[in-house]
Amino acid sequence: MMGNTKRTRYGVAVLIASIALMTPIRAQEPAPRGPSEGIKVHGDWVIEVHNPDGALVSRQAFRNALLIGNGGDWALVQALGRKAQLGGWTVLLRATASPSLTCLVGDGKCRLREGTDFSVSAQKTVPAALVLSGQATLLTAGSLGWVGTGLTFISADGQEDEVGFSGHALATSIPTTAGQIIQFTVTFTFS
Repeated sequence: MMGNTKRTRYGVAVLIASIALMTPIRAQEPAPRGPSEGIKVHGDWVIEVHNPDGALVSRQAFRNALLIGNGGDWALVQALGRKAQLGGWTVLLRATASPSLTCLVGDGKCRLREGTDFSVSAQKTVPAALVLSGQATLLTAGSLGWVGTGLTFISADGQEDEVGFSGHALATSIPTTAGQIIQFTVTFTFS
C-alpha cells in the first residue's frame, strides 16, 4: 500500500507540473494608472501689501495654476528640451479693472524681471524648491486682482519670447494706494 501512495503522490506532482507547463505564461500587465501619477507643479504665493512706513495692510497666501496650452507646459518643454536659451523669469502683478497698476520697478506696468526687480533662488529641500521673491512700490492706486509668472526664452537670432508659466486670479482683489509696497514670494515645488 505504501508503494501505491508514493506512486500516487508522484503522479499528482507530474500532473500538476504538466498542467503548469502547458498553461501559457502571460506578461505582467502594468498596473492601471491613477490620477496621482505624473509630475505636478505647485506654485505657492504669499503676497503682502505694506504702507510706506512698513505697516502690514494685507496678506494673502494661495496656490496658482500652471498655464496649459502654449503656456507653462510649453515653457517646460522648451527648457527641458533645450530648444531655446532660457533668458529669465518675470512676475506680473495686474489690476482687475482700470486703472491698471503701475510700479516704480519693472516696465512700469508691474511686469518685473529676474535679476533687476526680484531674486530667484534654488533650495535643495525635500521637495526641492525654486523661490522667486521681491517687491514693487506702487505709483498709482488700484486693485490687485491677478498675478502670474513667465519665462523668457532667447531664440538663435537673439529675439526674446516671453511665455506665461503660471497664473492666478485672486478670489478677493486687494485694494492698493500709491506708495504702498507689494512684497511677493512664489515657491515652486514638484511632486
